[in-house]
Amino acid sequence: MSSQALPGTGRRRLVAHGFRLGTYLALLLIMGPVLWLMIGIIGRAVPHFSWSVLTHPTAGESGGLENAIIGTLLLMLGVLIIAGGIGILAGLHLAEFTKPRKNGKESGGILRTASDVLSPQTWPKRGVRPVVGLDVICTKIAVDFQTMTAATAVECIFQNLELLREATRTDTAFHASFDTEATSFGEVHVARGLLATGNPEQLRGQSLDALPWLKSRL
Repeated sequence: MSSQALPGTGRRRLVAHGFRLGTYLALLLIMGPVLWLMIGIIGRAVPHFSWSVLTHPTAGESGGLENAIIGTLLLMLGVLIIAGGIGILAGLHLAEFTKPRKNGKESGGILRTASDVLSPQTWPKRGVRPVVGLDVICTKIAVDFQTMTAATAVECIFQNLELLREATRTDTAFHASFDTEATSFGEVHVARGLLATGNPEQLRGQSLDALPWLKSRL
């Protein structure tokens, strides 16, 4: 078994900082020309702006914006009537008229899926990391681990690692097992995001003696 120390993280940190700098430069290249155009247009328009432009109709290439404003409001009203009517009718149908199927599952699958996708509760805000506690996903993971068998162990570990990573909004989640003598790491299963730079596979074959802090807490 290998007992050499884990490699440093300097290179991975350098790559991560370089990638972040590249994203900032890309954002600047996109937003810079847009801001430049907006500032130029607003700077030229403000000295000649008059509130009457909002109340006069368009006449050829000149005139006001009354037609455009009224047309936009009419479109919004039409969308509200059509989409709102369909949404209310779909909700009434799901709540009052759908009955369980013969196999016990709920009917109205397409309507329920569309409702769940459009629900704001389905998409938590970025940057808000839920606390790992009494949570539906964490409960499912715990139950799956308690009921898995030798035949389903690998699939169960991979599936639930990905669920855990998404639930905690982390870049990487991994499961490392010990060898038969419990002196070094054996298999390492990893679930990582698209741009994650972590490499937990480095633990495979690593002796616990090289990690005294971790060994003292086992």
